[in-house]
Amino acid sequence: MTTERKLAAILSADVVGYSRLMAEDEAGTIQTLIDFRGAIPMGLEQHCGRVIYWSEESLVAGVANALHAVQESFILHA
Repeated sequence: MTTERKLAAILSADVVGYSRLMAEDEAGTIQTLIDFRGAIPMGLEQHCGRVIYWSEESLVAGVANALHAVQESFILHA
């Protein structure tokens, strides 16, 4: 029996200041998160990745390799 090994990068992201943002502008914060929820999976797919877990303010994703994980075109800024 042989074991297949794969190297992958794990991405863990969190919304900094989520509670403060919600307190200051709940509707605006929710809309921004909705916008990112649409963009992030597409960006991950373009870089051989996928969302593994998603909560209101954080996500965990897997990316096929480290090179794809750090490519500048994948970085999203608010």
